Amino acid sequence: MRIFLCALATFGATLAFGQTAPAQAQAPNLAHLDWLLVPLRIDGKVYTGLAIYAEPDPADPRRYRRKDDPDEGLTALDDVARAVVVYVQDWAQNHRASSLDKARALLELVLRLQAEDGEFYNFVFPDGRINDYGATSRKTAGFWAARAVWALAEALPAFAADSGFAGRLEGALTRAVGAFARQVAPRYGQYREVGGQRIPAWFPQDGADIAAILAVGLSRYLAYRPQNAAARTLLAQLCDGLVAYQPGTPGSFPFLLHLPDANDPWSWHAWGSRQVQALALAGKILNNPAYTESARAAAAHMLVHLLASGLVEGFTPAPRPFPQIAYGMESLASGLYALAESTGEGVWAELGGLFTGWLFGLNHLGLPLYDPASGRVYDGLERRNLNRNAGAESTVSGLLALLGAQKFPVAQDALGWRLLQREADQVLEVETGTDFGAPPEARTLERASGGKVALLGAGAALSLSLNAAPGDYLAHLIARTAPEAGRVTLFAGQERVGQASLRQPGLLHFEVRPLGHFCLDKEPLVLTLSVAEGPLQADALWVFPAVERLLLGRPGERLLLLKSWSETPQALPPSPVPGTQVRVFDQLGRPQDPTALPPYGFALLRWKTEAPLPSGTAGSASGRFAVRVDVQEGPYLLLDLVPLFDGDAFSTSSEPLRGNFDNPDGPHGATYPAERLSPPGSIVRSSSVPFRFPPTDTLRNMLTLRGQRLEVPPGRYRALHLLGAAEQGSYREEVRLEYKDGTIQPVLLGLSDWCQEPQFGEQVALSTPFRRSNQGTLEPLTCRIFAQTIPLDPARELSALILPSRDNLHLFALTLEQPAR
Repeated sequence: MRIFLCALATFGATLAFGQTAPAQAQAPNLAHLDWLLVPLRIDGKVYTGLAIYAEPDPADPRRYRRKDDPDEGLTALDDVARAVVVYVQDWAQNHRASSLDKARALLELVLRLQAEDGEFYNFVFPDGRINDYGATSRKTAGFWAARAVWALAEALPAFAADSGFAGRLEGALTRAVGAFARQVAPRYGQYREVGGQRIPAWFPQDGADIAAILAVGLSRYLAYRPQNAAARTLLAQLCDGLVAYQPGTPGSFPFLLHLPDANDPWSWHAWGSRQVQALALAGKILNNPAYTESARAAAAHMLVHLLASGLVEGFTPAPRPFPQIAYGMESLASGLYALAESTGEGVWAELGGLFTGWLFGLNHLGLPLYDPASGRVYDGLERRNLNRNAGAESTVSGLLALLGAQKFPVAQDALGWRLLQREADQVLEVETGTDFGAPPEARTLERASGGKVALLGAGAALSLSLNAAPGDYLAHLIARTAPEAGRVTLFAGQERVGQASLRQPGLLHFEVRPLGHFCLDKEPLVLTLSVAEGPLQADALWVFPAVERLLLGRPGERLLLLKSWSETPQALPPSPVPGTQVRVFDQLGRPQDPTALPPYGFALLRWKTEAPLPSGTAGSASGRFAVRVDVQEGPYLLLDLVPLFDGDAFSTSSEPLRGNFDNPDGPHGATYPAERLSPPGSIVRSSSVPFRFPPTDTLRNMLTLRGQRLEVPPGRYRALHLLGAAEQGSYREEVRLEYKDGTIQPVLLGLSDWCQEPQFGEQVALSTPFRRSNQGTLEPLTCRIFAQTIPLDPARELSALILPSRDNLHLFALTLEQPAR
């Protein structure tokens, strides 16, 4: 057992900006969900469905239009059932009678989509035909049937006074329970081996995620009908399987997560990951502490980690951050709310509120995904973009999370925090390292982090650079197993860290192997993988701080979350101010004395402060912004664009998949390699004009032009100088100069494609002979940052710039030049 020796690092400069949102104590807005309701005529009878998609109207983006899928249909039981849960919970919590009416209308469609054997169809076409042949719709006891059980169970207490309708609901639920029991009971207690792992064989359709959804519904039903023996038996069988499919340890993958797919014990996804919710509810209903403890173990370790490091789509086993959608966030938040409900412990509700804060801007872009005015929940976040579609699944999921938060004042209070700083895990792509000065041979593999693995033979010595705060770290190797021996040793500087072997006869897959602990006392640190036996298909080094840190802020307060990855106790940092509230929890989330951070535990420190929050409205797509002077050099005023930056154009050798300059529609894009350009925040010059180079070591370092109005320091100027570039072609667009006398002067701004020669008279301010591809590899292609000049009228006082709306154009710096005196 290792004793960590590095000091606990303190927090430095702010790394990310978000938008402060008030705690949402009021009921969520259901207007957009109501608007998604659509009539359907099936066999001559009118039913109510829910349009699966909604997107901005091209003619007026403020308005939305419903949309179907021509191959699947217009409405789906998957969404209708979850909307029933929203409406029933809203009726129970907010006493809106109209919500119960809408739930009843949707339940009629739920009943119509059930077959005589208890199974369900999923999709209905706009003309009322039930899709009985599609892979995502045919009759089955699977995902949509499990959600139907949940909807029926939630609705039964609400309609108990209507015995006829309640009887129809309970009859449908009983038939569905029978359909699932016919799958589960014959195989209960049987196991099979996949890739050397022993996996329960009795999940419905081999889906632990399906089992979890069904278990949530059964727990709700047993709260209403506690003596139903068939439901109790099925619930216990499902939860026994969920507990058994929680492999790993706190220090080895999947780090106590409950895995979703019984055919794939090497991956996890956030979408529909309701195992914590299911086990927390069932632990109370069935009085089984083992279920509750299993839920606690996953929540206190990996769910807290996902708060500290940021939401991800999943692990394959390498982290896949994007796309992030409300369906993933809500599933995890609902697990925490269920733990709060079952245990009475408020910390779970607080953590659930922090997850739900993702809807209000507590995310990597600092952008809200819930619009309280319209009730829309947007469809998700990519690496640099917000998907402004607002379909049924996202809307329903966001509203479920908000209704969960509404039950707990401590969760409502947690919705208003803003991201200030994060120190968490990093993924270093091995294929971007160097072997005696040259990059390694690489191979494309779909499940690899970044889509590639490095092919390393015996004798290879691959070096990577880790840029991180001083402190203790743990390293894991992600690599593909092979029948041949593959043995690798990790060195941190000159220190030997540890060794791993990747030999695995039979089924080949990616695995995560611990390599050991090391201390970083100054950055950057060179990590070296030395291969003793090969060949080895190395994917990435996954590096964790011994203690992750997430700093949140709001006016007058700060909140610091600490998450331990250490097997030994860690010192807590000194209290920032007298009176700091310090709460410490062990690896199962049980309160501890606030003297040290327990192994794999977490802590929350909260204190009052008079320090202002960082200014700026980062992430805004348009609007008015006051821009201040950063520094003045003679006649040149270098403006501070940091609060306005809304994207990341740069990557580094240690974070080759960070950033996305040229692909607004996907999670990955090509980037400038920051290590080959000027230092972050330095002063660069082009034709003697100084510019403040952007902070390439943060996630915000470029401004995408979307029609923003920049209010500059009023004054008389002879020229506006800028650093910028275009992507996906070269563009010339109109900038409007607004003078104090009220006149507006339109001028043209031309910026050339970043990897082409200048076409509009620009100067090449900086260039690099390489760019980094969307898979993290260096490509031999010269790319540039241009300096462009716009003449101004020195006889008039400039007050603002109105930028063009062209998101292919990006700015890195602005400098105003005063007239010569």
